[in-house]
This record gives sequence, C-alpha cells and structure tokens, in this order.
Amino acid sequence: MTSEEKNNEKTSLPEAVAEGIIDSTLPAPIRKNLFKALNRLSTATIEIPVAYLEGKADEIRAGTRARVKLIEKTSDQIAQQMKVDPVYARAAVEKLGQKVIREQVNLDQIVFKAAEDLKKNPSPKDERNLGSKKTINDDFLTAFEKEASQKSTEEMQAHFGKVLAGEIRSPGSFSIRSLKILGQMDQSVAMLFAKFCSCCIVANIPRLELISRLIKEPISHFQPEVSKILDARVCSMGGSPGQNSLQKFHLSFDQLNTLQEYGLIIADYNSWFDYGMAVPLEGSGILLSFYHASFDWLLLPMEGYQKGELRVPGVALTNTGKEIFPIVPITPMEEYTVELKKYFEGQKLKMTKVESKS
Repeated sequence: MTSEEKNNEKTSLPEAVAEGIIDSTLPAPIRKNLFKALNRLSTATIEIPVAYLEGKADEIRAGTRARVKLIEKTSDQIAQQMKVDPVYARAAVEKLGQKVIREQVNLDQIVFKAAEDLKKNPSPKDERNLGSKKTINDDFLTAFEKEASQKSTEEMQAHFGKVLAGEIRSPGSFSIRSLKILGQMDQSVAMLFAKFCSCCIVANIPRLELISRLIKEPISHFQPEVSKILDARVCSMGGSPGQNSLQKFHLSFDQLNTLQEYGLIIADYNSWFDYGMAVPLEGSGILLSFYHASFDWLLLPMEGYQKGELRVPGVALTNTGKEIFPIVPITPMEEYTVELKKYFEGQKLKMTKVESKS
C-alpha cells in the first residue's frame, strides 16, 4: 500500500482505539477476537437524534449557550413531530443522551480492563490449541454489551473485564446464561460468591504441564482444550450446611440460599464427589490434583489409610458457578484450610501442596 493510499484509507473509531491498547505481541487469534470485540463494543448503533450526540464535544467547548441551542434545536423537532410540550422533549433528549454516554463509558472501561488482562496473560497455560480458529460469537457480544453497559462500579467492571478477556482467549468459555446471571449480581452477592469460592476445593481436568510434574507416563494422548472444572465445592467436613455448620466461615444457611437463588450453587447442600483421584497410589492410573486457596494439592496416604472411594461432601457449584469461578478473586481463608486439613487427616490423608516447577 502506498503512502497516499494509507492517507486515504478510512480508519474507524475502534481501529484508532485499538492501535493504543492492542499489544502487537499477542497471538494472532487473540488479536483478532480482541479487535472484533472493540469494533462491536465501541460503536453502538443508537436510535436517538444524532445531532445531539455529535454536539457533545461542541457542548464542552462552547459551554451553556451551545448546549441550550443544541438541545432546543433537537427537542423542538421532536416536539413538533410528537405534538408535545417542547419542555418535555428537551428533558427526554438530554436524559437519553446522558444515559447513552454513561453506558458507553462503562463499556470503554471494561474493554480497557480486558485488554490489560490479555497483555498480562495472553493465553491459558493449558491452552495448547492456540491456533484454534474459533471467533468470538456475535450473540455473546450482544448479550455482553447489554449486561456490561450497566456496570459502573470498579469491582463489577473488573469481573466483566475478566469475562471478556476469557471469552477472547477461548470463545465459548462463558454461556449467555452465565453472563446474564453475572449481570444480575450486585456487589454484595459478588462478595459473598467470592467468599464461597475462596473456600472451594476444585477437581479439574489438569493443565498438561501440571500432569508432567505428577506422573512419569507419556501424556501425548491426553489433550484437553482447557483446564475444565469437573467439580467445585465447599466441603462440609462432616457437618450439615443446612443447619449452619459453615456459619463460622461466614457461609450461613441464609447466605447459601442467596447463592442458590442466583443459580450459583446446587440445591442439595449435602452432595458428594469422589476425590480419590488426588491420592497417589501405585497402579491407580492418571493422577489429578485438586485446587484450593490458590494452590494445587495432593492427598498423601498416612499410616492406616485404606484405598477406596473418597467421598467429599458439601455444597457444590452449578455449571454457571463453575464458569464464573475462574474470574473470581480468591482470598485464602486460613481458618477454613486448617479445618479442611484436619478433616482429611481424620481419613488418614495429608493435604500437601504440589511444588512449583523450578
């Protein structure tokens, strides 16, 4: 392309913004999805008088006089068409314009947070299929725009930024149902869910690099797309969550009911999952660790342990809860971890951290 052609080339608003926030070192599929999200979320089609929005910059520069003239001109046209008092039309146009701008500011903040997240973590460690040619879904972006535009607090914008970054990395990671539930959550519910997730133990199809630290057999046949959560729960450690056995960890029966009403945890507070996979025994097959309090753990057999099914009871996340879990900030709750270790010791198992690869 010649310099003249470059000068004549039209550049959209998202393209101009993208030049400033899209890291050129990002993998091509990530850049492509990020650019599509920018293009979609930075240019909303707005069915309101265009003259009003285009005049916002003039309004800032020219002050009250320009503002009054602009609103009067647009609202008077609407008043004539609808045969209503111009005072009502002026108020409606100004209010709608403020709403549109406020929602766009929210979206811009969230997209920026997503771009920053992608720069820090371009792709999951376990994502071996980065050449995945999946493109972020238009329906997802439509639903995302609707929900994210309403979020003005920094905490909720951070959550939505992580969702967008996760979807850009691996399209299909978040369902529209999960997106809508996240949109319905207020700050208090988000904080309660973060508290729950901070106590969770999580069984997942592991990262390949983690498996390589745990077993010696070849693993070329095992190629998971992502680190998929099989089970995530707060272990009840022999108590009854329905009778407030988790209240001392700030997860009372009423609080659990709130999470259940939002579709984040299942209704059966005494379900169980077999965590025998986390016990390294000779001839037991592929070994999987579990995740808790920001670390990977194994359960090492103590004297007197008898091999068999290891039922871990407690309150489990729903599929929606599992999808949202990866974006939740984990704050380890030491008092819960201490009790969890005692619980497993009672079953002749020692919770042991998986050492990091040096």
